[in-house]
This record gives sequence, structure tokens and C-alpha cells, in this order.
Amino acid sequence: MEGGGFKVAMNILNNGRFGMAACLSGTMKASIQRAVEHCSSRIQFGRRIDSFGTIQEKLARMAMAQYVTEVSSLQLTQKQRKLMVIEFRQKAVSLPCHPLWQ
Repeated sequence: MEGGGFKVAMNILNNGRFGMAACLSGTMKASIQRAVEHCSSRIQFGRRIDSFGTIQEKLARMAMAQYVTEVSSLQLTQKQRKLMVIEFRQKAVSLPCHPLWQ
């Protein structure tokens, strides 16, 4: 098929983006755990900094961003799988059967 190279290149880039989101979700989760550990042990003005509202809000925003990234990558993966199954079925139906398999 002539002229299909651009489509192949775009599919490779899209798959890389989806994989990147999934990997970064795990990295975000580990970073949040370290931030929580740090905030639980750091003392400032005679109090642990995890008791300050601004710190709590920052940690909550970090957790929210990680959750959105994880859910988005899972939804994209599910949609990709459905599309792959549909494409596979379409190709399987269009293939001629060998006489031995009939």
C-alpha cells in the first residue's frame, strides 16, 4: 500500500504517548509517597508541615493529578484494545480461507 508510511508513523507516536502516560502515573505515585513521608517528618514553627493547610492542598492536588493520569491512561488502553479487536475481526473476515480449513 503506497502512502501508508505517515499513518504508521503517527500510530507509533500515539502509542508512545499512551505508554508515557502510564509510566509517568507510576512515577507520580512514588513522588507523592516520598512527599508525604517528608511532610510527615519535617518540623517547621514547632509543628509538622503536614498539618498546614497549604501543604495539605498541595498533596491533594498532586494525588488528584496522579489519579486523573492513571484513569486516563487506562481508558485509552481500553479504547485501543477495542479498536484492535475490531480491526482484527475485519481483517480476518476479509481473508480468503484455504480449502483445507473449510
